[in-house]
Amino acid sequence: DVEIDGIRLGDVWDQTLIIDGKSYPSFQEIEKIVTSVHIKPVILVLAHGDGHPNNIIVTPHGKWRVIDTEYVANNLWKEPLIRYLFWWRSDATLNLEQPYLSISNGLNIHYRCGLPPECFEIEKEGLAVASRMASFAGDSNWQQQFKVLMAVYFWRRMMYQPRYGRQEYLIPLLGEGIKSLFGDVVKI
Repeated sequence: DVEIDGIRLGDVWDQTLIIDGKSYPSFQEIEKIVTSVHIKPVILVLAHGDGHPNNIIVTPHGKWRVIDTEYVANNLWKEPLIRYLFWWRSDATLNLEQPYLSISNGLNIHYRCGLPPECFEIEKEGLAVASRMASFAGDSNWQQQFKVLMAVYFWRRMMYQPRYGRQEYLIPLLGEGIKSLFGDVVKI
């Protein structure tokens, strides 16, 4: 059972979630939504599997080299794109105030984050690529699948934060995952 900010999430599993005054379904309902979206592999691509800026080096001659290749495999085309796009949101985010949880008419998730402006341009370009890939693949349900994969990516990143001494990012990642699932982080 996960505990954040002194609150066991299992104890509030069926309560409404509130972020910035906006109500979201409970964890119990979110679990149903996430598990109901079927993500079928329309097109698999050979991909790095852990693509983010820390795994790219630039030689003195300006050539790009990919390192840390132990996860190279055939992947659902959406997964490597999401990992690259939302690495920025999970690891380049800065807390602008101390995040915290409280219980009042549901679980209130309080946080305020900022991102470097370049991140928004990266997201815009990445989503344009996603749209073209979906069109090419005939993938008509890609937006809903993308939202689920984004949410899961944020939640997966939560497990690494204590290891990196970034405990204070657990709450923003929790909140961004919830908001992603409902299209309130990135408009797709």
